Amino acid sequence: MMAWTAERKASLKGPSAAAFANLLDQVMWYRFISPCQWAGVAILLVCSSIAIWKYLGQADFDGDDVTFLTAVSKAVIRLVGH
Repeated sequence: MMAWTAERKASLKGPSAAAFANLLDQVMWYRFISPCQWAGVAILLVCSSIAIWKYLGQADFDGDDVTFLTAVSKAVIRLVGH
């Protein structure tokens, strides 16, 4: 994709070539690269959450671990809830 944009920018000629090259860079950033980055972060968070959930689901907890997890979950709920 970046090679395509570089080729297109190189083929631009005339007094407005720099403006069109800048416009092409902005369009590529806002329409393609930025949404792909957000999608990557979202997939990372979802997969990490599933991995933690599966790990905690397989563990045997005694009283101390449950108390710690309860405190962590209450702290997260307070941060997210308000």
